[in-house]
Amino acid sequence: MTEGVDATASAPFFVSGCRLVSATRRAGRVCDDMSWALDRGLRLDTRTRERDDSMSDWQSRVDAVWSDDALSPEDVIVRIDELAAERPADDALALFERAGARDSAGVEDEAELLYRRALAIGLDDERRTRATIQLASTIRNLGKTEEALAMLRAEYEREPRGPLHDAAAAFYALALVSSGMPERAASIALQTLAPHLPRYTRSVTGYAREIADDRA
Repeated sequence: MTEGVDATASAPFFVSGCRLVSATRRAGRVCDDMSWALDRGLRLDTRTRERDDSMSDWQSRVDAVWSDDALSPEDVIVRIDELAAERPADDALALFERAGARDSAGVEDEAELLYRRALAIGLDDERRTRATIQLASTIRNLGKTEEALAMLRAEYEREPRGPLHDAAAAFYALALVSSGMPERAASIALQTLAPHLPRYTRSVTGYAREIADDRA
């Protein structure tokens, strides 16, 4: 045991493991509070790890469905819905996966509603971006071109160095074509492609901007 000094009561005390033996009641209460906080923190940490493990297992099973090439689009919907049923009804991630299954199967009217619900409830940033791009693509196919264009433009301009910026640019270009602006679409596509070229990046970027300026 280690001898110390209680700065509050100026009385000797000893620390042994998590228990404090002191000449003052106040020091004893402090020790009790510390022990309670430590125990509560450990229990919360354990629950967090268990929840994270459960979520990881669920996502792994969802990913396995998506990677199974033997499944038909209809089978994917069934399997994803079964897994989604394990989550709460308002689970944004489950709604997002259900929307994606219907989107891939061409059931776009149902996919639209599910994407919108997932986004309204809230997704992490990476899935929020994916859901926005996929929803915009879906509603473009449903004839809601102007809304799709606005969504994709906002996503394209939101984070130029984001990991899904190129994907947003590609779908933005498609929406521009659907809106009767092929030159602007070509400009966006070329500006996105230019940084990936082995040479002529500056030239292609300049020409791409000229296309857009000529149509402004």
